[in-house]
Amino acid sequence: MKNLIFMDESGDLGLNGSNYFILSFLIFENEDDYNKLKYIFKKARRHKFNKYLKNKREIKGYRSSDKLIYYLFNQSNNINYKIFSIVMNKKEFKNKQLIKTNNVQEIYLELIHYFLKKVELSIEFNLKLDKFISPRNEICFNKQLQKRIGKKFIKSSFNQVPSEKWKGIQFVDLISWSVFQKFENENSSYLEKIESKNLILKF
Repeated sequence: MKNLIFMDESGDLGLNGSNYFILSFLIFENEDDYNKLKYIFKKARRHKFNKYLKNKREIKGYRSSDKLIYYLFNQSNNINYKIFSIVMNKKEFKNKQLIKTNNVQEIYLELIHYFLKKVELSIEFNLKLDKFISPRNEICFNKQLQKRIGKKFIKSSFNQVPSEKWKGIQFVDLISWSVFQKFENENSSYLEKIESKNLILKF
């Protein structure tokens, strides 16, 4: 089976916006563990947080209560998954230059390539990204990404997916938002719930 990887970001890529940009990757090595995560989301919606989530199509970090985030993180601690979060300090000279001279797609390509170089995956993967580019540009983006990672993962796939339909995207959104809170606002309270599973990669 291929590794199933979900990716989402927190912060922005503008020079006058946030101080940090975070890109997080959530890795499942088998489908059973991902199904356990989906079940936790289902329990939250149908029981413990049914009223709170009644009119919310998806769970997002910036608009979720602390109670909900802590619940999902605590419940997930018995699931086997890995998290890698790239932390880009936008005030550093090299990162300023990257942002100045490249468009958003190129920056994402650079960061994803950096992740794949740092994390030695042994098998092919299916990378699912929250939608951030148009369908017309997605084909070009995927080709450029495949070119960068070379022949090692020739059978891997890259798909933009609607976040409201994929619990993995929603969960990695919570993770990325929590990492952002730690670095941007010096608030570690969220990340402490899953810190043992999360590896920080400084870019």
